[in-house]
Amino acid sequence: MKRLMVPVVCLFLLLIVLIFYQKGFIGGQKNTMRTLEATSAEWDVNGNTVTIRLKDKNGEAVTSLGEVDNKKLHVAAANQDFSFFYLNNVTYSGKGIFKVTIPFKKQEPHAFILYLHDEEKAYKIDNYKMDGWKEGTIKKDIAMTRDIDGLQVSLASDVLFEHSSVTLTFMFQEKGKKETKTKFHPLKEDEGMVYLVDAEMETIALAHPNEKTDESPELSFDVPLPNGGMYLLYSVFEWDGKEHELPYGVEVIKKKKE
Repeated sequence: MKRLMVPVVCLFLLLIVLIFYQKGFIGGQKNTMRTLEATSAEWDVNGNTVTIRLKDKNGEAVTSLGEVDNKKLHVAAANQDFSFFYLNNVTYSGKGIFKVTIPFKKQEPHAFILYLHDEEKAYKIDNYKMDGWKEGTIKKDIAMTRDIDGLQVSLASDVLFEHSSVTLTFMFQEKGKKETKTKFHPLKEDEGMVYLVDAEMETIALAHPNEKTDESPELSFDVPLPNGGMYLLYSVFEWDGKEHELPYGVEVIKKKKE
């Protein structure tokens, strides 16, 4: 009888593990992503408040993300010509409801992407376009050097080919000084971030800065490139305690068919 009980108990425990795995209680990132991939979203924009209701494949409110992962859930917002672009994490309000306040500059149609910032990647969950949104337009920037608050920032990279990875290097020079010493925030994740968003607000990618081995006033990023097209390259960095934003219009080149 004892010999019979051992495999029965093992089978019972295995069944319990499988149930918990399917419910999303165990399994780590892969299980979290499977839950999100089966998620649908209902959007409501009221003034500056965007409310998102997440539901699973059965139409039930998604609550397993809860207080644990809500800081990883973010929203990107843009108007049609991308003169306005905004990123922020959402706040969990319970019962599958997430909210974010966005400081819109004008009462005009906007588009949104809800994504999970997990480790060093962005996983899109859903996107939404307000009534009146038409095809987004991003103009390609020719000049890659910008003057910001006493800083001259230059961007250098190889040609951007779709479905590849490219290294972007930002070089900083303080105006009026022969030598510039780095003044980035000491925490890697706060030194800078780079986002890549397509003109249709359907795709989002991000990259953290590569590890620095010296005190040079440079930041480099290895950015994964999606399908060819026009993109907003949106960079955020902190220099000498001040946060700066740098938007660029860039083109990802489609590969020629052989």
